[in-house]
Amino acid sequence: MEKPKIIFFGTPDFALKSLELINSHCDILCVVTSQEKKSGRGLRIHQSEVKSFQL
Repeated sequence: MEKPKIIFFGTPDFALKSLELINSHCDILCVVTSQEKKSGRGLRIHQSEVKSFQL
């Protein structure tokens, strides 16, 4: 049986657990997450955990 194909929407760190679980049972065609943003004292650009996982 072929795996279902899905598009995942999520940004927060807790979305990563869902993405990992879904990834083991489905074909993920696309992941939609928020843009990278500057944060911290040095205003460095940080990407979401979801984006890091997909790259």
